[in-house]
Amino acid sequence: MGVVGAWPFVRKKGYEPTFAHPNSARFNPTSQGRLRHIDILGCFFSTIRRAYSCYDADKAHLIVESAIKKYALPTNSILYMDGQPSQEKRATNVRRQEIRDKAVRQAELDIIRLEDRVGTKQKMRKQVYFSAKRNLEKAFSWALVAKQSLIEFLLSNGWTVVICETEADVTIARYSQPDDIVVSRDSDLLFYHNVGTLWRPLSGNKFLIYDIAQVLMVLQINKDQWTALGVVSKNDYTANITSLGLQKQLWYHQEPRGDR
Repeated sequence: MGVVGAWPFVRKKGYEPTFAHPNSARFNPTSQGRLRHIDILGCFFSTIRRAYSCYDADKAHLIVESAIKKYALPTNSILYMDGQPSQEKRATNVRRQEIRDKAVRQAELDIIRLEDRVGTKQKMRKQVYFSAKRNLEKAFSWALVAKQSLIEFLLSNGWTVVICETEADVTIARYSQPDDIVVSRDSDLLFYHNVGTLWRPLSGNKFLIYDIAQVLMVLQINKDQWTALGVVSKNDYTANITSLGLQKQLWYHQEPRGDR
């Protein structure tokens, strides 16, 4: 998701994001001050997939809200929900649907194999079970009715929810100010002019904090150049431009491997 290679690129260039533990003062969800713009799908897709695959809607809503509360409260945040797929990302969306369709077909075969082993009282094989689990996860598609129901649930509990026209990152970049905090795993948000601080969620409710001004200082480029680099790099909207982009830069700076 986002600009391919962005996270390793900034570290390769010498910028080390700040690690934030859940108990740190600035991470604390009750901290007031800087407004937090939270990309729901960009932060909680795994939680959403698990919750809506295993539980009814009411239970799933509570699970997702509980996950959000680990990052922020209604009083200090705005939540953003993706809208309709954008035409500019049509190729990416088609590719993702093909991956889901393939996963569905493979999961059906895995389930048949599992049923056959159970029916013939054969020992269950872990690789078949994990293959089925993995493919079911890949095949997950969040129903529109469940998404709308979650939005209504969050609004009723006092959260501010912005339903985006298309992609959440575009709307977040439009409304956020440089002093605000953006929370997302989507590396596209590193490159928008209005984004000054990006919190990248990790497992265990931890974060890597990217100060964009410091990133630019390390890279010795300005914001316009940084945005342009994101545009010419491979991302969800366009392919990498030949000889340009982050992937080219990463390859160019790799250590040589033996004699060539």
